[in-house]
Amino acid sequence: MPRFDLEASIRLENSSALWKTQTSLVDSMATPELLLNRPNSDPPAPKPTVIGVYGLPGCGKSTLLDKLKLHFVNNEFRFFEGSEELASNFENNNLQLFEGLPSGSRDIWRRYAIQSIAKKCAEAGKPGVVAGHLMLWDKDKKSTFEVCTTEDWKRYTHLVYLETDPDLICRQTKADTARERDAVGVDQLSGWQDAEISRLRSLCYENRILFTIVRAERDERLPKVAGLLTKFLHDNQEEECRAIVQKLSDDIRTNHVDTSTILVIDGDKTLVAQDTGMLFWEKEGHSLALKTMFESYKYTREGFLQAALLYEELDEEEFDRLCEIVAQNIMVRPEFVRILKLVKATPRLTVVIATCGLRRVFEKILKKDGLSDAVVAVVGGGRLSADKAVMPEVKAALVQHLRTEMHMRVWAFGDSILDMPMLRKADRAIVVVGVDHKRKQNDSMAETLRHAIKSDGLDVRQFVIPSLTTPPFNIDGLQSIDGDDIEFLLSGLKIHHATHRTSAKLLMTPTRDFSFAGPELREAHCRIGRYLATEFVSDIVGIESYAITNVHGKADVGHRLKNESKTLIVRLMRGGEPMAFGLSEAFPLAMFLHAKQPADLTLEHMDAASTIVLVDGVINNGDSILEFMQHIRRHSPTTPIVVVAGVVQAGAVGPESLLTRGVWQMKNVEIVALRTSMHKYTGQGKTDTGARLFNITELEN
Repeated sequence: MPRFDLEASIRLENSSALWKTQTSLVDSMATPELLLNRPNSDPPAPKPTVIGVYGLPGCGKSTLLDKLKLHFVNNEFRFFEGSEELASNFENNNLQLFEGLPSGSRDIWRRYAIQSIAKKCAEAGKPGVVAGHLMLWDKDKKSTFEVCTTEDWKRYTHLVYLETDPDLICRQTKADTARERDAVGVDQLSGWQDAEISRLRSLCYENRILFTIVRAERDERLPKVAGLLTKFLHDNQEEECRAIVQKLSDDIRTNHVDTSTILVIDGDKTLVAQDTGMLFWEKEGHSLALKTMFESYKYTREGFLQAALLYEELDEEEFDRLCEIVAQNIMVRPEFVRILKLVKATPRLTVVIATCGLRRVFEKILKKDGLSDAVVAVVGGGRLSADKAVMPEVKAALVQHLRTEMHMRVWAFGDSILDMPMLRKADRAIVVVGVDHKRKQNDSMAETLRHAIKSDGLDVRQFVIPSLTTPPFNIDGLQSIDGDDIEFLLSGLKIHHATHRTSAKLLMTPTRDFSFAGPELREAHCRIGRYLATEFVSDIVGIESYAITNVHGKADVGHRLKNESKTLIVRLMRGGEPMAFGLSEAFPLAMFLHAKQPADLTLEHMDAASTIVLVDGVINNGDSILEFMQHIRRHSPTTPIVVVAGVVQAGAVGPESLLTRGVWQMKNVEIVALRTSMHKYTGQGKTDTGARLFNITELEN
């Protein structure tokens, strides 16, 4: 902090005309430096909101402040003219006394003035709005000099710059007879203004002060600046987050009532390969605008608010035009196009695009690619006047709300450390990695993932795009997943069944008729086995030709199951035995095995089989059948498995079911059933299928 030289200090202390002796803060022995350094025993108060309104002399700051005072009728703000606040410390509010001081003394008084303003705001519990200057004109040197102080950058929280046409300033300066201002040419004013904007942006970024430029015409400034002040006044992270979550919740309840699984997908470098924000500013002509800003603010709330203020510097028409240009140059990744089309065709699925980037760009991209119908909402940022700042914490809150309050199963897709809070909250977390990821990004993300998996137990998969690319993350516990896997898990197991066929209705009637039991019921189940064998299993496994003699005694060609003699039919439960015999009748060369538990299926059995057919009467949740499949896959990773059942409960093969999750990385697995059922029921006693088949219902009771 600068200090007075001895001579200047003596002059100040002996000149009672320089400040008001009646002010309690200033006594005959005080200097402004002593006031700044005076000990304060009070606990530190929260930093008040102090908003600077800057611009060239003659740009209309004072006029705007007067209008703002009338606009905010409830006195939500305290308003200060910086020069008046300085003058108030001197006899008769004489600013010339201040201007006559040495530069070092003026600097200290300026620091005291902004400190005093901040104190008044804190005491009033209201934000302050200060009209001030960064630079003034030295008429002798014909150049500008800075009048800001280190204290300014400690006190300001926001700064709004009124960019004004230099021609207009010249005309207004000449017309303003109430103030004496130096005559400055248009070219000089233009250079001065450019220098101020550049310098202020740099200082604000360096000191993490939110900065924006208002380029509106003078008669349009009031609503623009008043809107910004209102945003600053009501800036509350928790309330904004609640509002975003509530709006999404309302949209889903209104338009997607059947949704049970929701995909929350990040935007930049996830849904699309590019960074839309960087591309936006490239098209605008300032390619490093966001990069420079985030280097100062990092990815904090202030950083995302500053990004919104950066977009706010463009008018609505220009902002929308640039969003359209960016959208026309970007396409949704093909892998996500497939996923979104699946979602579009599946009522129980929907998508939320949750991006810290530009909401409007992603809305335009989705519309252009014909994918808007698959998405319930795009949650993202933009201009501060129209959007809310979306930070990683907001995305995490969305996922948490969808899971805990709306009881949905949530998949989250992201690509960076910023997405980790969201991924941690999801039921299924997927990290998207493209070939364009930089080594530095991969290294930092790898370390974050390694810690999340090892220390926090995060269950996460890496989705490498394109799928032929070598996975970049070699981390224990991090498995890969591809587009086919994702579609498989979202869709559920595909099942071959005859539920709605007339043949199935005829075949299932005896099995549901309570008067059928014992041999008659076993024969009905056997017929079902033969039907499923010829109708579905033969299509799945394929057939082969062999030589036969026809009824005319001539050589002919017949057909049978491919590698029929190497096909192994495994009856699992007693309820599946008659059906298994039906398959055996259809495929008479096939091997037949009774197995009560997976261990009954030995390595010799599996080595001898080209196809294994597992037969059960009913599949309720699939846990038993899954144990057998896992047992087979441990020894025979590629042997085709065909599961055959009379009835399969729909939930057993649905998305994210125990069976689906267990099978999703197995290859060559097919399920065949006579019918599917929405009802989950386990028979007991006289209603148990196995007991009815063998006439032992009384024994079961």
